[in-house]
Amino acid sequence: MTGFANLSRNTDLGEITVEARSVNSRYLDINLKIPSNLRDLEPRLREIIGKRMSRGKIDYVVNLKMDRHLENKIWVDEKRLEQIIDACNLISNKVTCSKYEVTQFLTFPGVLCEKPLNIPSKLETSIVETFKDCTEKLIENRRIEGEKLAVLIYERLENVGAICKKVNNLIKISQKNQQEKVLSKINVLDIKSDPNRVEQELVLLLLKSDIDEEIDRLVSHSIEIKRILSLNEPCGRKLDFLMQELNRETNTIASKSISKDISFQTVELKVLIEQMREQVQNIE
Repeated sequence: MTGFANLSRNTDLGEITVEARSVNSRYLDINLKIPSNLRDLEPRLREIIGKRMSRGKIDYVVNLKMDRHLENKIWVDEKRLEQIIDACNLISNKVTCSKYEVTQFLTFPGVLCEKPLNIPSKLETSIVETFKDCTEKLIENRRIEGEKLAVLIYERLENVGAICKKVNNLIKISQKNQQEKVLSKINVLDIKSDPNRVEQELVLLLLKSDIDEEIDRLVSHSIEIKRILSLNEPCGRKLDFLMQELNRETNTIASKSISKDISFQTVELKVLIEQMREQVQNIE
């Protein structure tokens, strides 16, 4: 979702400049800064953004430098000025104060008035088109950034798959070692035991440490993430959900761990998932 774009366009009626910045955000947050005489265009400009983007904190600055003959006209409200002068004279007769400067009157509200200028429809069309083109430029920059992030996520998913294979091999070794350890203790203690009962207890013990389902789901989620990344559509929220699922499966594996080697691998998995989660926050 990170990107920057700016665009300037000269027309017969003036120069239009649009600048756009975008950073990551869970929702679409639009901040639009435009001249007061273009406020009527704001709903249309927001609609353009909403149709093309769904996430991100996006700041737009629109500037319009019009030709001199089209600039707003400034005039003095003489009636308002006379009221202010009468009030100043009344105050100066009652209290001792310094003489007021002419420029001070310009600061009083309502003395200087600006007659709003109707923007020609031709210029409005040019502003909207420039805004659209700048938005497309911003989207393209965001797309390029997204492709770079996708490559990083793919690399980490490959590492996740490699760790899953390693853990799958480690759990078989650990379960075998655990079984031999239990049988060895029984022999050392010289306890008369029912072989069937021992076998049942061993099965229950092995079931508690079984992580086949968790490994399968980790692999399945990884495949789904790759599929979603290949789609040409907004996918940030889906990926965010899948990152939570990856983390949940990893926590389950960690809770079932019966060896320090498996515990170490789950830590590696959590690091990879956290790195991907941070990158997903920047994807629309």
